[in-house]
Amino acid sequence: MPNNWKTYKLSDLFKLRKNSLKPKDFKNQKYIGLEHISQEAFMLNGIGNAKDVSSNKYSFEKGDILYGKIRPYFQKVFQVDFTGICSTDILVLHSKNESLFSQDFLYQIAKTKDFTNRAIETSSGTKMPRADWNSMGKVELQIPPLPEQRAIASILSNIDDKIENNLAMNKTLEEMAMALYKHWFVDFGPFQEGNFVESELGEIPEGWEVKELKDVAKVNQRSLKKDHSFNEINYIDISSVGTGLVENNNIIESGKAPSRAKRLLNDGDIVWSTVRPTRRSYFLALGYAENTVVSTGFAVISPVKVPYSYLYPLTCTQEFVDYLDSRSTGAAYPAVTGKVFEQARIIVPSKKSLDEYSEIVSNYYRKISANLEENQTLIAQRDALLPKLVSGEVRVKGFE
Repeated sequence: MPNNWKTYKLSDLFKLRKNSLKPKDFKNQKYIGLEHISQEAFMLNGIGNAKDVSSNKYSFEKGDILYGKIRPYFQKVFQVDFTGICSTDILVLHSKNESLFSQDFLYQIAKTKDFTNRAIETSSGTKMPRADWNSMGKVELQIPPLPEQRAIASILSNIDDKIENNLAMNKTLEEMAMALYKHWFVDFGPFQEGNFVESELGEIPEGWEVKELKDVAKVNQRSLKKDHSFNEINYIDISSVGTGLVENNNIIESGKAPSRAKRLLNDGDIVWSTVRPTRRSYFLALGYAENTVVSTGFAVISPVKVPYSYLYPLTCTQEFVDYLDSRSTGAAYPAVTGKVFEQARIIVPSKKSLDEYSEIVSNYYRKISANLEENQTLIAQRDALLPKLVSGEVRVKGFE
């Protein structure tokens, strides 16, 4: 331990907020449940509203650290920049004395594997283990002086900010791509001066066709063989995927992938969850598809005769979701088969229209891919630096 660092218990560092509110006291606040905190990514994948919940919740303040105490190995940790309410399965943590312990530094502490391991050690319960704060509070940590805390937090939060900025840019780019898709291929904006003909999907520009998806793309075309020669693979499971964006790729050594890791990806493939299609779990594989395998819980759509820049936003529409939902089977876990995807009836524009559209939109998707690739590098840097900085293994020079 560095000479000027001191040892404290977690209960000396953090205070636990337990301000409980009843539903009658809710005032349309923002709501965060465990489902809204991404696993191991230290970000939110959504925000709920108090009007949609009906049991007691905790209130939280701007700057508080939210830590999921159920199954703490999921590392559901996030520092909020707004006020609201949250699930009682979330620990609401704040600095006990901000003149000694920086709130931002404590957030970095809560993100470490060591902190998670301590939470796991205190957990009780088999199916739904819960971390116990009373036991965690006895754990001791070495803490640097306040100026060094702030310097460490600044370095790590700058990386987090860049990651979040890239994700925000990607969201804007996806919205731009979807808006252009709707203008061209739903509202037919650029084609209003031409002739239209009747089709089973309504009026479409003359020269366009209605086909099944299997006529322009392949579904579940490539499979991982037992004797595949990968030294390592990127494996993506359904738990890693939200709407349109992969949050966390798990790298698994060859031969150790689970049995459900079967579907190989090509660059430009569209990957859709076959379970609970209304959850809209899908993504576009760009820039990281080499040696990437997804679970058999996905359908992999490989564009052949139309570009991914057209087919991907088409599969993101509410109409496509409704089509999948109408053909799903099963009560608890409604699901669809690959054949359902193949039989989807879609509009196929003229090649000229597709080429002109793709020339514009493919630039958006290439930028999204570049941002995702940069984020993978930034996440690796952050995860390597984090434990070294907060333990004193690497010191911040000139922090005074």
